[in-house]
Amino acid sequence: MDKLDLILEKLGTLEVGVEKLEAGQERLELGQVKLWEGQEELRVGQEKLWDGQEKLRVGQEKLWASHSSLDECGLRETNQIVRDIRDRQDVTNAKLDAVTRDVHYLVGKSVETDKKLEAITVQLVEFRSETRSKFRRIEGHGLMVDRELELLNARVDKLEAK
Repeated sequence: MDKLDLILEKLGTLEVGVEKLEAGQERLELGQVKLWEGQEELRVGQEKLWDGQEKLRVGQEKLWASHSSLDECGLRETNQIVRDIRDRQDVTNAKLDAVTRDVHYLVGKSVETDKKLEAITVQLVEFRSETRSKFRRIEGHGLMVDRELELLNARVDKLEAK
């Protein structure tokens, strides 16, 4: 009975290990989903910045188109506005570059997470396969123990019958 208890205890330990691995895999999958959602938000923000930059560019082109019709005073005001727009465009470009770097960073992290998740999945598959194999071996040992017990009981019965 001691071997059978040990076998059952090991089987219970293996089942707990499988449950822990599955829980860890679920947490990793949730983390990956959150990363993808964050990446999508950054992409939307980046598109908004590009739209804003395009509007600034269109506004700048309109100012340049009306440039010839302005007199000297209007020309100075227009030049100042254009300088302001360029300054704002530089700030917008800097923000857009920062968002682009963030997106690239998140993509890298996502790829890294995918690789880790894939490695864990491979490990989980291997672990499950090993667990099944060990469980089958344990079942085989249990059958052998049962046979041995039956033989011993038969011998005891014979000895008691004499």
